[in-house]
Amino acid sequence: MNTTNLIGQMSIKTFIKNTKYLFLPACLILTGCNHLTRTSEETRGINPQSELIQEAFIDSGSPGALISWRNADGKWQRLTLGTQVLGATPLSMDDTMALPIGSVSKLFVGYTLAHLIDQENLYWETPLSEVFPDWASEKWNPSVLQFAQHQSGLFNPIEAEAFQKQILEKPDRVWTDEALVTFALNQPTQGEDFGEFHYSNANSSMLVLMMEKTTGKSFEKLLEELRPEGASELANFRYHESTLAETIRGYRNGKPNWPIGYGDVLVDVTRFSPEWSGAAGNMVATLSDLESWAPALISGAGLSDANRKARHKTVATGMEDWEYGAHISYESGGWGHMGDVPGWSAAVLGSEDGQQIVIVLCNLSNTPQAMPPAALIAGKIFKRLHP
Repeated sequence: MNTTNLIGQMSIKTFIKNTKYLFLPACLILTGCNHLTRTSEETRGINPQSELIQEAFIDSGSPGALISWRNADGKWQRLTLGTQVLGATPLSMDDTMALPIGSVSKLFVGYTLAHLIDQENLYWETPLSEVFPDWASEKWNPSVLQFAQHQSGLFNPIEAEAFQKQILEKPDRVWTDEALVTFALNQPTQGEDFGEFHYSNANSSMLVLMMEKTTGKSFEKLLEELRPEGASELANFRYHESTLAETIRGYRNGKPNWPIGYGDVLVDVTRFSPEWSGAAGNMVATLSDLESWAPALISGAGLSDANRKARHKTVATGMEDWEYGAHISYESGGWGHMGDVPGWSAAVLGSEDGQQIVIVLCNLSNTPQAMPPAALIAGKIFKRLHP
């Protein structure tokens, strides 16, 4: 498998493997790199004018970034950095805009799943055969927990060159979760990693399909009904239903003839929809949305004590300093998720109790070193907040 052609699935792994943040040429930021807006009252913790944040932003190479963090005193602070579009006339980032959040979407899937387990619609031990008997077999019958912890062996569609070609041929295609699971089930190596950690977007799609089948409700309806107290309503949260600002562009360091792969050629990939990732990465959100949801998504507020602990029970990933729970990641000393889809990267990283949190949204999916800018920025800020 040629991993240089994979889209968005090395984000967490490459972030963990690289302990040093490489300094990228400031020219990538163009004239937008010095724009710094403080949008909330300064409190103890990280100063909004902190050189650490500005340096992390420049090092990331992203044209623009929306950054929010919550110190121990519970107050949120925000920064808007850089530009929406590269060019002679930069346009400042707007902290009210909704942007694709990539694999941060998995936090919403895992949190909703845990709620349904509390309600006994499903159980962590529920096997696939009880919900979709035609998809299970005597040799391959993963449980809900194995799908949530990426130990199901379900093939990851983005690893197939044929799937990547379909994205290139029709960048705006809206993939259903059923179509993604069906594609995965039909691959030759499907199920080979059963019982071992193998990160797959199709696991999120499978979990959503199992939730919808057992409740008779859409995932959108479940999110609406089970949203935490004080969390915003996520109307039209799927990418194809949302309205992305016409002014902003999404960029990627790709290859000349394969712009959605990893490379060192900066390309405008705004036309590529993240819908190919299904429930694993097709959501969009604003900083306000994530500020209102993140404390519960990380801490499990509103869940039973048993399921809060179950979400944070991790398995080994085979990589140093990275463990994975039930659709929640533990890395760099924090809980949350990071990820990228062509043009965009996002990160939500926080303490286990959800009191200290960093949220970053960027309009660049990856550096030339295949690292998501949002993860680089979030990691540096979180280490300062939560050493």
